[in-house]
Amino acid sequence: MLKINGKIFGNEEFRNGEAIYIKPELSEDLNTITMFFQDNRDIANLVMANIYLDTVVPGCEKRLIMPYIPYSRMDRDINDQIF
Repeated sequence: MLKINGKIFGNEEFRNGEAIYIKPELSEDLNTITMFFQDNRDIANLVMANIYLDTVVPGCEKRLIMPYIPYSRMDRDINDQIF
């Protein structure tokens, strides 16, 4: 799950599975993105949120909060897995 300034971002979807992004309320000074990793969709939502902020409020400060960092343990070769 991803939140921008405390509001869920990209959690709704169309019937075909594509995400629906509702415009969040933004600040001109500082916007906080919080990512609670549940699956890879959260990474795509993070990319979309970052692009949206850069487009709508260019130059604003962004804060990213990630209580868990996905794939952070991929620091060595394990069988045939990419690290």
